[in-house]
Amino acid sequence: MPVFRLIQKHTPLILLIFLVLSLLWKGGKTLEVTWILVAISWLCTAAYWSAHKNERDFVSPHMWGFLMCFVIWTVFSQLFSQTRNYGLDEVFRTGSLTLIFFWTARSWRMDDTSFRNKLFPVVACVTLISAIIGFAVYVFQPVNRFVGTFFDGRFHTDYWPNGYAEYLLLVWPVTIWWLLKQAQNNQKKIFFALICSGFLLSTLFLSYSRGALVAFIGQILLLAFTFYRTSQNVPAHIRQKRRRRAILLASSLAVISGMLFFIVNESRSAVHPVQNIAEKITFKAAEGTSSASERRQFWHDAFQLTKKRPLFGWGPYSFRFVHTSLQNDVFATSDHPHNWFLKIAAERGIPAALLLYAFLWILFIPLLKKLIQKSRKGAMMPEYHLPLILGPLGVLAHVLIDYNLQFVGVALPFWIFLGILAATHMQTVRHATWDHPVTRQWVCAAEVLLASLLLLLAIVEGRYLLLSSFGRHAEARKDPITALHWYDQARYEYFSRDLHLSRASLYQEIGELDQAVDAVNMYIMQNTHDARGWLRKGDIAMKQQNFGDARFSYEKAFSLGKWNHLGAARGLLQVFLREHANDAEEWTARIRSLLPFYLHAIERNTHFIALTPNVEEFLSITLLLARFYPDDAPLFEAMGAKTDREAREERERIAARPRGRLW
Repeated sequence: MPVFRLIQKHTPLILLIFLVLSLLWKGGKTLEVTWILVAISWLCTAAYWSAHKNERDFVSPHMWGFLMCFVIWTVFSQLFSQTRNYGLDEVFRTGSLTLIFFWTARSWRMDDTSFRNKLFPVVACVTLISAIIGFAVYVFQPVNRFVGTFFDGRFHTDYWPNGYAEYLLLVWPVTIWWLLKQAQNNQKKIFFALICSGFLLSTLFLSYSRGALVAFIGQILLLAFTFYRTSQNVPAHIRQKRRRRAILLASSLAVISGMLFFIVNESRSAVHPVQNIAEKITFKAAEGTSSASERRQFWHDAFQLTKKRPLFGWGPYSFRFVHTSLQNDVFATSDHPHNWFLKIAAERGIPAALLLYAFLWILFIPLLKKLIQKSRKGAMMPEYHLPLILGPLGVLAHVLIDYNLQFVGVALPFWIFLGILAATHMQTVRHATWDHPVTRQWVCAAEVLLASLLLLLAIVEGRYLLLSSFGRHAEARKDPITALHWYDQARYEYFSRDLHLSRASLYQEIGELDQAVDAVNMYIMQNTHDARGWLRKGDIAMKQQNFGDARFSYEKAFSLGKWNHLGAARGLLQVFLREHANDAEEWTARIRSLLPFYLHAIERNTHFIALTPNVEEFLSITLLLARFYPDDAPLFEAMGAKTDREAREERERIAARPRGRLW
């Protein structure tokens, strides 16, 4: 049997293995997982169409049309992006997950037992494994929220409890349903299933995600409503028996999950401090008030950005850079606006958001109506129907106030579940299908072309990513010559991210200022909204004694990132000391007005600002302002001393924090 035929045969198994990998390996956050996702989507597409090209299709034309247009619009948004050095990974995920959605719907509708029989046990088992790993991390590591496998052990800040909570919102209904189904009529198995289910729910509470808790309550209310309506259509004695069983089951899960919540916290308290529950609920924890106020600001910024570029948006993953000009507080920045639909509208345009909304509407509304009809009329539906609806609806509720679908470990099962719901949708709702042979050929050609283009681009860019990774490792070893060698080899990559910034920094370090200028200009050509590029350009211009260019660059950096990068303010003050500009007094007053906000942020260590170079920049600015305002020099000296003391204490506290027992 040819190798490709053998791979085709085991496509469901390969997809399930990748699903496990994406969850257990940092929640699927890394770029290599996205690149593998592209290959998996190509395999699924090629495997299906090579075997079923002449058979009837089972995907609704409406869903297919909306999703394919959504993918195409995303591609155009990337082509017209204002931040082209970022966003290609989002294009890859959008196209690949769409193709996997199509494959899932078709495979499930065709009753592919190799996929049907393995999906739910795989999801349940890998979820429990993730929770067990997360238990060890929560107890033995300094992180004070449950993160499952959503962490990167290399960095002390890279723990993602909200990502884990969103994953649990998706899978807990299916996992608990499967566990209880396996334990039917067996008391020992039922007890084990209840313990596992209670442990899973306790980890959701231990993530301390307020948004996830609200979405979870919504899921419970929908489940209770469905159970209540269903019970109305059965005889009274059966209804009472079912209600007693349901109350007993719900009570058992509540008691077990509550007990395990406190047991796990007690286990942690022997090694590390436990977060105060009351402070978390009342928004008095470290990130407390900013968590709510910043979200409102992000939503406002996303709305304003959407109005400026309503057609194709600013480009995938552009919010991180373009919203900083609207920012109004220190480090109040984010990679996304904490709302999926606002993110899509701001980054890819209003049409993209409408296409996504239309797809979700035509998928869920008929299914929810059918669920109500089941309650009223007893219509037959698959037993996994309700758990599969609850999970994605919980995710959709959560992404209205947070966004974690950048994790492949969340996004992949989410779109697989949507594919199963689409297959159920086609079974229960009459829709046209691709019946004409010519139409099917066009559908086949479109999907294969999309999968092949994504794979080809991933292969080309993958080579550059590998070369640039060699450069990053060399840069980490403080070997600028070797790093520049590899960076220069990768300088033509499309998905360059911070490559040219690193090149500019290294060239500046070794004194090659002309090459540094070329590198930073390449960065700014790709992304003119990143304050870091203009700040680097200003620093290089200062080295060249080109004060006019330095001032222009620092002013751009200040306008784009004054709340994130104090280096721009420091650079402007240095320029004004060299050149007596007419508006120097106006600028120094603006810079002076920023200092109390930064001092307050450093005192509270807002978003770990006390660990950043902004502290050193703050101290430099106080010294420079003392020269502009000699009479206020004691005030600036006091501010500098206080900042230095607060930052030193915070850094010493972090350095003295007990190391984790695992790494």
